[in-house]
Amino acid sequence: MKRKLPYILTIIYAIIAVLLTAWIVSKFNYNYQVQISQVSHRDSVVVILLCLVGLLLSFFLSTLFHELGHLAFGKYFGMKANSFSILFLCFYRTNGKFKVSFTKNKEYAGAYEMFPSKTEKVKEAYLWTTLGGIISSTIYLLLCFVIFLMGPILGVWWLYLLISLQIPYTVYQIALNLSPISIFGSKTDGLIAMEIKKDDDSAVVAVRNLTAQAYMFKGYTPAEIDRDILFKAPQLPADDIQYASITMLRCMYYLDEGNTEKCLKHVERLKALYQEIPDMYVEPVAAEICYYDAVLIKDNESAKEYFEVAEKYLKNNTSPTALRILGAYYLYVENDKDNAKECFDTAKKELEKYYIKGLKKFETALIDKLETEL
Repeated sequence: MKRKLPYILTIIYAIIAVLLTAWIVSKFNYNYQVQISQVSHRDSVVVILLCLVGLLLSFFLSTLFHELGHLAFGKYFGMKANSFSILFLCFYRTNGKFKVSFTKNKEYAGAYEMFPSKTEKVKEAYLWTTLGGIISSTIYLLLCFVIFLMGPILGVWWLYLLISLQIPYTVYQIALNLSPISIFGSKTDGLIAMEIKKDDDSAVVAVRNLTAQAYMFKGYTPAEIDRDILFKAPQLPADDIQYASITMLRCMYYLDEGNTEKCLKHVERLKALYQEIPDMYVEPVAAEICYYDAVLIKDNESAKEYFEVAEKYLKNNTSPTALRILGAYYLYVENDKDNAKECFDTAKKELEKYYIKGLKKFETALIDKLETEL
């Protein structure tokens, strides 16, 4: 029953949203019955199409306000945005500027990635960033509901209809995110917030991951971060993305330290977790594994397998890390020194204006070492 509860709640919330839609449409017909009775049959079709547009628009706008809430609260509490996604659009940061690309995100209507710029009060920043989406969605709902209650005062029937139809999906979104559940392989904001407040193991590891990123933002390379942050952390189940995240940081720690043996032990753990990783994280994780296979393990066949998964991600990404991995693949697996050099040269140009100082030093050292093989 416990496993079925998230799906039961989702169905209940969906039914409530459908009933709200029916009520809003009936209220609309009552408020504007004189105007509607005067329209032609062709205009009636327009009304039906407007209902469909309103529902689709609510899916986009509710998600947009929700994600912007995360970003706004995160910024207030000292977080920096790496990227955020709305349906098929992904806005990501490259050297301090945001760019837009298309994404094939199948798991989330929206998603965001942020990291703290300060090493203090990381837990507090993480909590309020998580709650920011729900708070923003609630404000958006209240605004739409006030307009809905105003009814004929607006005078523009089609605008009233479009705005009123924002309510059902927004109610569904808020109710789902307030519920402390895991659904379709992801945790709701309510569950994440509850875990943070209770110092759940997953939340503790998430805070450690964020703290490590904050230190790198301040200029620490991975090996310069207090090892207790990365290594004295609770053990998590394989399907928790925080486990994969801290494992990648541990790989970086030992790679930066020059301890190949311990680095490879954590690479093997990362490979063991690979099948459990949510789809939206598969490509960047595959890219990391591809690098270790090509450069440290010298297993070209395995590197090729992971490269096939990460190829589009790497070739469409201009971050120094992606360029370093792509260049290493060309150099060690394809023996293509020209393309490898081009990737390394581009990466060094990107690093000149890179905003995470610790990663800048880390990536520069790795690329300098790779260039000696050219």
